[in-house]
Formats: sequence, C-alpha cells, structure tokens
Amino acid sequence: VGDIRFKGLMGGVELVTDRETKEVLPFPLISQLKDRLHEDGMLLTISGMHKNVLRLQPPLTITAKQLDRFVELLKKNIGAVRQSAS
Repeated sequence: VGDIRFKGLMGGVELVTDRETKEVLPFPLISQLKDRLHEDGMLLTISGMHKNVLRLQPPLTITAKQLDRFVELLKKNIGAVRQSAS
C-alpha cells in the first residue's frame, strides 16, 4: 500500500510494489485482487492515472462490523496476491 486517501467514506487505496519508490503495482495483480474481493462479496472499482488505486464507495448505512470485515478481506487477499506474484 503506497497511500490511502479518503473524503468521508469515499476513498482510494493506492497499490505499489515499493513504498519508498512508489513503483506502481502491475495491473494484472491489481485486477486479480479486485476479482478476489468481488468473489468475497466486496464491491469496488479500479481507478487512478496508473490504474493502481482500489476505489471504495461504501453506502452511508455501512456498519462498523461490515467495515471490519472488508479490512479483514482486503488484508487476506493482498497477502494472497502478493504470494502469487513471488
């Protein structure tokens, strides 16, 4: 994760290969992560100039429990994609 930006509940998680250099994570890996999250029931899109930002737009009625579940799934799937890239 290179950067996390939010305005209210709308936000973006920038994905990079290196936090220091901010080298962009290749699109196939970002796409794989998005697909895995979709399979887990999470709705998000990819955006950004380099197509390396997961865009999050949860409903205003989202609960703390649902947010915790999303963070759990995001961590799990980032780890799985990272391992597949190694």
